[in-house]
Amino acid sequence: MKSHRLSPLKTTRRSQLNWSKLFRQQVGIRRNPRAALQAIRADLAPEQTRPFFAELSRNGMFIAAIAPKSTPRRFADLGAGARMLPHDLASDLVWTGEVIAIFRGIIGQFIVHEAAYETAWLAGDFAAAGEALDRLEADLGLSLWLIGRRISLLRAQGTSQSADYVSTLIAENSAGTLHGWLVYMMSYRADHNVSPAAYVRRVEETIASSQLTAPSRTQLRYYALSSPPLGREASAVLLGACENLPIVDRYIALLDVAQALACDRELPPGMRDELTLIIRRLSDAVPDDRLALLDAVLDPSGSLRLIARLEPETADAYTSGAYAQTLERIAEELVRDRSRTNLYSLAARASLRTDTVVHFPPPIGELVRQMASVHVFADDDATTTIALMREALVAAHRPLAASIRSLFSGRSTDPSEISADAAIEALNSSKLTPLQLRNLPVADPVALLDAAIAGHPNSLSLRLQRAVLAFGEVELDTALRAQLPADRQALYTARAFTRLGRHDDAIVMLRPLLEHEVSAVANDALRELFLAYRAAGRREEALRVVADAHRRNPKLQAMFRLALLLDEIEQGTDRPPFGEIALSIAYHVANQFGSDARAGAEADAAEEYALSLGATLPSQIDPHTTGVDVELFNIYLDQVCSPSILDKFMAIENAGQVETERLEICRILSERDPIGRQRYLDEIREITRRRVVRERFEQVERTKIYVDTDGVKRQAEKTLRDTYTRFAAALADDGEASERMRMMRKVQEILSEIDADGVRIHFSDLPANERELMFERLVRDFMRMLISSQEYGLEAYLSTRVRHGTMGNQLRSAFEVNSLITQRNGGTYQPDRFWPEALNLGYSPLAGWLSERLARFSEAIDGAIEDLVRRRVQVRSDACPNGLFVFQSFNYDIIRLQSEIAPDTSFDAFLDRVIDQFWRVLELSLSAVRAYIEENFLQLVHTIIDDFERDVVQELNTTNSSLLRAAIAAARTQMSVTLANVANWFTLARDMERPDYEFGVAVEVATESIRVCHPSLNVQLTRLDEVAFECRGRSLESLVYLLFTAMDNAVAHSGFVDVAPEIALETTLCDGWLEMTLTNSCVPEADFQAINVTLAELRARLDAEENRENLTVTEGGTGYAKIIRILRHDLLTRFVLEFGYHSDAEYVVKIGVEERAIVK
Repeated sequence: MKSHRLSPLKTTRRSQLNWSKLFRQQVGIRRNPRAALQAIRADLAPEQTRPFFAELSRNGMFIAAIAPKSTPRRFADLGAGARMLPHDLASDLVWTGEVIAIFRGIIGQFIVHEAAYETAWLAGDFAAAGEALDRLEADLGLSLWLIGRRISLLRAQGTSQSADYVSTLIAENSAGTLHGWLVYMMSYRADHNVSPAAYVRRVEETIASSQLTAPSRTQLRYYALSSPPLGREASAVLLGACENLPIVDRYIALLDVAQALACDRELPPGMRDELTLIIRRLSDAVPDDRLALLDAVLDPSGSLRLIARLEPETADAYTSGAYAQTLERIAEELVRDRSRTNLYSLAARASLRTDTVVHFPPPIGELVRQMASVHVFADDDATTTIALMREALVAAHRPLAASIRSLFSGRSTDPSEISADAAIEALNSSKLTPLQLRNLPVADPVALLDAAIAGHPNSLSLRLQRAVLAFGEVELDTALRAQLPADRQALYTARAFTRLGRHDDAIVMLRPLLEHEVSAVANDALRELFLAYRAAGRREEALRVVADAHRRNPKLQAMFRLALLLDEIEQGTDRPPFGEIALSIAYHVANQFGSDARAGAEADAAEEYALSLGATLPSQIDPHTTGVDVELFNIYLDQVCSPSILDKFMAIENAGQVETERLEICRILSERDPIGRQRYLDEIREITRRRVVRERFEQVERTKIYVDTDGVKRQAEKTLRDTYTRFAAALADDGEASERMRMMRKVQEILSEIDADGVRIHFSDLPANERELMFERLVRDFMRMLISSQEYGLEAYLSTRVRHGTMGNQLRSAFEVNSLITQRNGGTYQPDRFWPEALNLGYSPLAGWLSERLARFSEAIDGAIEDLVRRRVQVRSDACPNGLFVFQSFNYDIIRLQSEIAPDTSFDAFLDRVIDQFWRVLELSLSAVRAYIEENFLQLVHTIIDDFERDVVQELNTTNSSLLRAAIAAARTQMSVTLANVANWFTLARDMERPDYEFGVAVEVATESIRVCHPSLNVQLTRLDEVAFECRGRSLESLVYLLFTAMDNAVAHSGFVDVAPEIALETTLCDGWLEMTLTNSCVPEADFQAINVTLAELRARLDAEENRENLTVTEGGTGYAKIIRILRHDLLTRFVLEFGYHSDAEYVVKIGVEERAIVK
């Protein structure tokens, strides 16, 4: 029964409060110091908290109650015990601040160890960093701060000790805890084989899918993602969530909350005043420079203290354009103090504007290089982004992590605005640049900058930052502008114009910078131009900026807030600018780099663009009428008009038409883009091959379920082999692998179900140690390819063989043949006249009712079929939650699979084992699909039929409706038969790799590919023999490429213009040898015998491995090196290749191979 005790504060007059006595009374009543503290705290006002702590600060029982496990020595004690209930943000801030003040001695020790660790980390001195952590643990026990950095350090040292360390910590307590899961994930994020994006996604998905309480969610996100709390609500929850953590963790959390609240421009004045008092008290008690800086920021009279931290000289050199001098000054400063991480980004920007090379202390030099690369979205942007994001995510060095977050957020934000990340970076800096001074969240930044200028009147960078604060009020001062380098003069002037609403003036300043030789300047100009056009409401021009940026470098999309622009276009009252090619390109960029939520809009824009030029399809557009940049039109054809987008065009009705259009697009591109011609030819051959193979399959009654495992394995060879090689090497090097795996699985079992705030939380699918993680990713990536490969995977074949017309048409046929389905015009079913006439109803009301009822019946049947085909016969995903092909819930028995892999297991054998696992999982889904069709769907259709028949009997009771009822009965029977047949499609023939084929099929595929590539030539191939034989299915692709390359060579080198050569193929099969002789006509060559000598020399060179490899990767030429590669490496056969002039007007290529390589 709930207690109804009166609040201890309400039973005592405030003027008579004796805190020590009250505390003793409550302990006596509740028999528990923590419970007594909770009862008192529930009604304790912020102004009462300070005298309360002051009076009890020497009470041992009180100190033990406010932080029972302040310095835990065992991991099991970390965060043990219930948290005290929070009050409100102001009260919790004051309370936590007073707790920290009580333990100021511990915090002082921590700050010393923290500084030692961070200094060693930045120097790459891992031994010294480890010693600093050892001393910290010896003095203050365990904390999440220490554990996270210990894991990062062990990972950085490249040993397996981090996994052992984590396993030992977690296994210490047999019961899973939230902090155990958190430490496990810290180990996961420190793994260099895990991308930060994948890690963040895993954490967010886990948190979102769990039943965690708000405090637990907030705490996990804070520690797992190393990100400051966002907003007051998150700050309040975080303080409460950390209440039972070690005092070190509570201090760091309070510091993060205080910095976040200081950056909150909308923080109520009363709350800011309370925060100011708390920080003043803590800065007096704790020797932390970050508190001193925060105190100066919050203090209205703290300007002088802030200006004392200012060092403008290096920034002045940069602002004036003395970039080499800037680098030299930074290098000198970093030799003295590596912790000045705010200078790293400045050094990166300066290095982009000068050829001067300055060497920085390691590993700072590499960090600066990475920042420079990220700043301009360089070719290695993906690699450097991962490296820097991991550094920020692990947060082994707090100021560096803040600087990296500021760098990334600055790529997409207005440089004249103050972002939260930039402000946080400034708050974690010991010295300040003028830019950081402007970024500080002070009450009056103008007064601060004015005071700084008074102290440094010759500082160019200070005056520039002061001018930025005035953007929107005045334009850039002429005298100031004259002292800036030309490019930065134009950029800052344009920014000022844009904020003043003088958009045309800004645009005039920016346009010349687009072709600036320094990519950083051109990129800045693109971003500013986008902002200016958007602010001016000139959306088409803004779209063109996005398209131009994508043409230059697809990664530049991160600079633009494209989603906002597209929202404005979609929600505006004006019709979208479909006649602007940049619209569809912008949609493509949004879908490619974000979610694919705008795929439909991309298709609409692409189709409407074609229609605006008088074309129904993209291939019909006359490029001479577009009036756009050639490269943009190529991007439209190549990237926007992909098969998935073409499939949504109103003018395209089926997969065959999609392929036909894409083939024509590739042909056009092969002519317009010489550099990418080979890529388009490859796509043409691939589409043609799939098309012919698919058409042949559709003619054969066999299972519709197919996965081209050879094709997927070829893809895996390119993307997964290196990872597998690393895994195998790790497996071979790890002598304690089995023991470590056993230990790790024990940890996973412990963490699979934990108790968090009294709630049982299930964490399935935990990532394993580094090696196991690599293996798990290999398995899942290859499984994903088997499922989702657009060329060879399950989803591709489900779409083309089952969903795209075939299945729906067959299910509908039982009703169509009995005239029970009415015709549909768009979304409306047409009135039926067949049955009213057949039943002699004339134009009576019954005829109208029957016509309308048949329309509703048709809609119900079509709706059921549509649901089955479009929603059920799908691979389950977020987009298709009702899909019956379920893969994501399976763990694929990775433990068993890994136990079968030894260091000497080949990559191909590994793939085969995963494929076997895939078949087993697929069988389960196929069984579920068959069951759904034969049970759920059949029952649904019977219900629809029963309802229809019941209504017919009731309404037509005065009419002889036997013919209609007979048709209904027939349709019911036929539907049952059809459903049984369709259900049988969902069976699996595991040995079905690629069916054997007749030799002529390969010839037709190759010939069709040539015709698509050269449609105006009407290339014809004449067979000089009637030899027919079955070929091994696996050889189809190789044989097609052989014939295609030889024929393409004939067309390209025949010497004819606008006329195709006559090409003939003669095939002989004798004594285990297959010989194919391709002859083509050519322009008469008088000196053909001398040319044959040269060709013989070429043939000899091709026999040399080095020359052959060089020629294979060379575009153009004869293609013979590629033929040899196919023969040698793909078909694995002995061969003969001869080529040359047979006469002055006839060229011959003869290819001979072992029969067994191709012939069945």
